[in-house]
Amino acid sequence: MDTYAALEGQKRESPAAERNKQPILEVLPLEPADAAQGGAGGGGRGAVDAMLVINMCHISPLEATRGMIRGAGIVLRPGGGLLFVYGPFTRGGRHTSDSNAAFDLTLRSRDPRWGYRDLEDMAAWAKEAGLEAVEVREMPANNFMLVFRRP
Repeated sequence: MDTYAALEGQKRESPAAERNKQPILEVLPLEPADAAQGGAGGGGRGAVDAMLVINMCHISPLEATRGMIRGAGIVLRPGGGLLFVYGPFTRGGRHTSDSNAAFDLTLRSRDPRWGYRDLEDMAAWAKEAGLEAVEVREMPANNFMLVFRRP
């Protein structure tokens, strides 16, 4: 007997089609938030599995960076919510390249509230917000990816 013929007329769904009925990722709609006030959007306390922040910390006032971290400590899911922060940072108060030092000076000349933040400060602010540092990964072009977790 032909297997295909035996299945003819029966509902056939691929495992992928069945799996897609239960999405593994829900992307929340954009929600304006004032990071300087600790706002992170995301629909409420403990509602977010992960936050991704790209190239924000050095081109915004320090209050925005600290507020973003405080907000992450509120909206990230307890027991493993992750905060990923990508961009250029200093390490131990020192730039990782001459080009980063020059760009930092340019930023500060545009707005004295802007400028590179230090990796150690980022970890300390995250700790104050109830987050733990998981990883600091060097990335191309003298950038870093910082990973924090809400325990």
